[in-house]
Amino acid sequence: MEHQIDENFINTLVEIWEEDTMHLSVHDMNHPSILLINNLFYKHPKKVVRIILDDLKKRDAWVFVILSRLIPSENKPKIPEESMGNLPEMKKIWLEWGKRKGYIE
Repeated sequence: MEHQIDENFINTLVEIWEEDTMHLSVHDMNHPSILLINNLFYKHPKKVVRIILDDLKKRDAWVFVILSRLIPSENKPKIPEESMGNLPEMKKIWLEWGKRKGYIE
């Protein structure tokens, strides 16, 4: 029997990570919240990606950094050099990728 993933739990982990690392110049990808999300991703990759992309649709946030860590480089979107560091542009690229891959509508 497959266990259900609680969307609120993942969103809470993302919020904790953001609150704990927002003052840093580099996102801490070894934060306990990220490690928990990573473990959930290996058990339920599509669900975790969908939850993070749904969160990204709702707000401007750097949560795609989490996806960048979880998804192998050959499968994630290519970010043009001129878009690096541009939150709205990077958000758009990740959401378009999520639509093409069937994670979100």
